[in-house]
Amino acid sequence: MAFLSLLLTIACINENSSVHGESSLDKISNDAEVLNIDDFTSIGLRIYKEYDVSELLNAAGAWSGMWKDQGDPIDFEVRVYRSYSDALEYGVSYADDVTGKDAIVKKSESMWSEGLKDRVVLASRLRDWGGVAGQKRVPKYLEYFVYNNIILLCEGLEPAESIIHCSNIINELR
Repeated sequence: MAFLSLLLTIACINENSSVHGESSLDKISNDAEVLNIDDFTSIGLRIYKEYDVSELLNAAGAWSGMWKDQGDPIDFEVRVYRSYSDALEYGVSYADDVTGKDAIVKKSESMWSEGLKDRVVLASRLRDWGGVAGQKRVPKYLEYFVYNNIILLCEGLEPAESIIHCSNIINELR
């Protein structure tokens, strides 16, 4: 059932999203290239932190960092898996857990709590989802993409903005 829900979500996103007027990028794609964190740093991703992935099933590594998307600093979390199939099989449920407006923001409820404090921000005027600005914790990453063996969590004030940031950094990798 969760897989069907994921497919429907992907279909809706692909139908409604574009990047700077270009053709849309699939939320889940594989061109058979195996990527690592060096591929991201080579295009300018600045690493803030490397996470302990011993409790992130089958992950080879995970990092948070910042990349300038059209001059604006945008936060990302890069999760590297050994293969595309590992990213899909083991990583998607963990990404679903911490992305979107209904993302888990409490450590006691999160599937993988390592780095959770880096995946949340305080509600603000720009991101007011029913909480008091400056007092309610809300998710930083509203969308993610699976690209080859990578799961990429992307910052944005709304899901559509996160999709654009994910697409832009992936297009830069290509």
